[in-house]
Amino acid sequence: MVSELYRLTETGDPLLLKLYVNDLWGRGEAAARLRAEDLKEIKPGYGGYFENWLENQRRAWREDELKFDEQTIEAIFAILSCALGPLKLADLVTLIHRLRTDNLLISKKR
Repeated sequence: MVSELYRLTETGDPLLLKLYVNDLWGRGEAAARLRAEDLKEIKPGYGGYFENWLENQRRAWREDELKFDEQTIEAIFAILSCALGPLKLADLVTLIHRLRTDNLLISKKR
């Protein structure tokens, strides 16, 4: 398990390791049944972590019959990935609207 976490965290990146440890801790007893082979399908690095996390979120939303919009989710990740610090919710909503509107204008021009 340790060697797999080492691979996933690209040789022990502290923040990424903390994300994985928190996820494992949150699983409680289920984490004890987790095997290193279960982690082999996840790509290393932040990209792999967030792809796996988002897929788990989508699955949970579907199980709870919650509707979600892929374009909004992608816009949120795009904005947060280049934010220089914390954003207020109102600012995030404005940026999402602007980003989605700009994308619609671009795709109409093609």
